Amino acid sequence: MHFIEVKTYRRKGHAEHDDQHYVPEGELDKWARENDPVDRYVQRLRSADLVGESDLKDIDDRVRHEVDQATDACVDEPCRTQRARYPACLSIRPLPTSSGLRRCDG
Repeated sequence: MHFIEVKTYRRKGHAEHDDQHYVPEGELDKWARENDPVDRYVQRLRSADLVGESDLKDIDDRVRHEVDQATDACVDEPCRTQRARYPACLSIRPLPTSSGLRRCDG
C-alpha cells in the first residue's frame, strides 16, 4: 500500500461571488510567486540539468496548442437541447440572459 499526501491551495474563490475577503492581504500574491507547483517543478528540472530552455519552450508550445484545440472544439460544438443535456431532469429552469453565458434554446 502506498500513501501520497498532496497539499493544495485554492487561489480562486469558492464561486464567482467569493471575493476572498478572508484571505490575508498579500497571501495570494506570495503563493503565486513562491509556491506555484509548475514553477517549482520547472526549477527542479533546471537545477538538475534535466531540461534545456528549448525543451521547455517546446513543451509550452505543445500544451498551448493542445489547450487551444480543446477550447476550439468546445466553442465549435453545436448546442444540444436542454432535454438532451439533462435527460434526468423533470423541470429545467431557463438560463437567465444576464448570466453572460451562451444561450442554447431547445
